[in-house]
Amino acid sequence: MIRLTIMAIAFSNAFTSAAFAQNAKACDIDSFKLVLAEVDDATTENRELAIAELKMAKDKMIADDAEACAMHLTNASNAATAQ
Repeated sequence: MIRLTIMAIAFSNAFTSAAFAQNAKACDIDSFKLVLAEVDDATTENRELAIAELKMAKDKMIADDAEACAMHLTNASNAATAQ
């Protein structure tokens, strides 16, 4: 029973990670340009949060923290495109 529970948890984590990775942005210049265009097209309410996330992504890119940079880029994109 315990073995079955551990296997179920492992499989669910594997699928969750894969689903998140499909939406995650890479920490590179092309992604920044794409997200910046999304922020430019965002509504006024969403733009402020998206810009804050974009600034944090830039800071993390400068600090060479690609994982945190990608997370903030994804957050900026999600904020900019939220309805």
